[in-house]
Amino acid sequence: MSCENGGENVVNKETLVLVHGAWHGPSCWDRLVPELEERGWRTSTVDLPSTSGDPHAGMYDDARAVREHLRAIEGPVTVLAHSYGGVPVTEVAETVPNVRRLVYLAAHMLEAGEAVVTPLGGPWFPQDAELLPAPEPPVEALYHDVPAQWAEAAVARLRPQSARAFTERQTRASWRAVPSALIVCDDDRSMPDLFIKRQLTMAGVVRHLPGSHSPFLSRPGELAGLIDEVTDVLPARGDRTAVSAGARRAGERRTLRYSESVTDPALNLDRAFFQDPHPVYRRAREAGPVRPATAHRRLRVWLVTRYAEARELLNDPRLAKDSARAVKLFPPGTAGPYASSLSAHMLNSDPPDHTRLRKLVNKAFTARTVSRLRPRIEQITDGLLDGMAEVGEFDLMESFAFPLPIAVICELLGIPAADHDEFRTWTAPFVAASSAEEMREAHAWMHAYLTGLVAAKRAAPGEDLLSELVHISDEGDRLTADEVVSMAFLLLVAGHETTVNLIANSVLALIGDPAQLAALRADPSLLPGAVEEFLRFEGPINIATLRFTTEPIRVGDVEIPEGEFVFISLLAANRDPSRYPDPDRLDLTRPGGGHLAFGHGIHYCVGAPLARLEAQIAIGRLLGRFSSIELGSPVLQWRASTLIRGLQTLPVRVR
Repeated sequence: MSCENGGENVVNKETLVLVHGAWHGPSCWDRLVPELEERGWRTSTVDLPSTSGDPHAGMYDDARAVREHLRAIEGPVTVLAHSYGGVPVTEVAETVPNVRRLVYLAAHMLEAGEAVVTPLGGPWFPQDAELLPAPEPPVEALYHDVPAQWAEAAVARLRPQSARAFTERQTRASWRAVPSALIVCDDDRSMPDLFIKRQLTMAGVVRHLPGSHSPFLSRPGELAGLIDEVTDVLPARGDRTAVSAGARRAGERRTLRYSESVTDPALNLDRAFFQDPHPVYRRAREAGPVRPATAHRRLRVWLVTRYAEARELLNDPRLAKDSARAVKLFPPGTAGPYASSLSAHMLNSDPPDHTRLRKLVNKAFTARTVSRLRPRIEQITDGLLDGMAEVGEFDLMESFAFPLPIAVICELLGIPAADHDEFRTWTAPFVAASSAEEMREAHAWMHAYLTGLVAAKRAAPGEDLLSELVHISDEGDRLTADEVVSMAFLLLVAGHETTVNLIANSVLALIGDPAQLAALRADPSLLPGAVEEFLRFEGPINIATLRFTTEPIRVGDVEIPEGEFVFISLLAANRDPSRYPDPDRLDLTRPGGGHLAFGHGIHYCVGAPLARLEAQIAIGRLLGRFSSIELGSPVLQWRASTLIRGLQTLPVRVR
């Protein structure tokens, strides 16, 4: 028995088949399924006979039910097996060709020789395989949280021949044939530690989730996000046919039209990629200027990595950015921040709307206008450095890289200082991988706050940019009320995220190259050119904001169809050896200019002059204040974002 979730609007991607454990029925997934569907999954649940009230059903019946269910599904399948559900799944997965991935959730990955018994129609395991040749495992060898009468019944009903015959078939080891992941629940007391430790060596990917044995009940949103993460990381067994956005919308499957020279499967822009994208980009550039890739929420995109093609496409009018049109191309539930009304801003618009909106803010960010902010930026910087000097060891992100640009942009917009820290929390889901629940909460808070702030500026305008924008909207129809709110959102997010990561990435680059650090200390006049090299070497933007094709576009030998998403990697283009000799080397004397860190064309970063000024002041005064700066920890984590290239923390010691 089974039930199908979703309808005609469900994206035609891997079906996620949910197999429950011995303690639950298929209704256990009721809280998880909506979270999965919001991420674009089509889900299907299996009802195991041994848990459905049939006292004579056992492991063979469960395995048969799983096999029949999987074979009835058209297209690729990923299986999520919880607890005992891993037993029948492991038994049959290899025999069903369309099973691409296995995800075990607090589940059992059997090997030959492991005993299985069927008490009261349900299966049980001994703690350790070493107990096995005993024909009747002692009661304490069973799950320690099982009521004694259940354990005694299990021993009484042990059928050694059936158990042996079933487990010997595990020599096929499905978890070796099909890429597998294991999600371990950290507070799970239903699985013995020895059993879990051995399984950790069997899975291709291991992730940990706080909580007990059934996180689909207590943490459905978090679990859904983790399922997305591990399926992004796991390679797929089987064919390499890609699914285009157009094919997903039509509910059909087709091969993308790229040349025969592009034979590699789609790149996975996963957690490993976030930590170090440069080797991935290097291989991609060598293969060609563009190739298919899979991003967060399993979104299919085209990734551009070479400088010449990236620069040309950044200014190609056939690539559109209008968020209202873009959101229609996403599989249902996968649009993330693009589904938010706050994303309907200048950066996600096309002419003539973009031209009109950009004209309103251009004057606030010219080099001449920004230069007037220098005294205040220096004052804020010196205050932060005073506090850092008192402690000597700190997180540079928390103590310096974040508070400086957020203070500057908030003062420019007229946002109260007491609210600065709130923005760090609520803007993060818009620029990094996040769950649907986190996105909803962030949108609700930001929209309510900015709407209230705009109303306050309308009632009592001040000497700030946001008040000017409100005043413009009140004078005519040049800015609607929603446009003022979304413009404030854009300026706030872009006005600090770029500079936060520019400062931190620059300091990290200097720490990693003592010779260049010494050269900059010896000659501070290198600083303006050094900032340009920092932007090229490890810029704050990884992949430019989303674009989509409005007609077929040929890039090299590849034709990208209409209605496809295109990711243009600024980070990869700026390390293209055809444009920059020895691109992986930091060289503060390298001739500046030409890099794409701030984009190119009509969407070139309007705040670039402000970001440059803040970076020059921050890095110059940091090096001037401290004679030594070194890493406080060799282990650094980068944010899970295709947009932002930024660290989570940067622990340093200074003196």
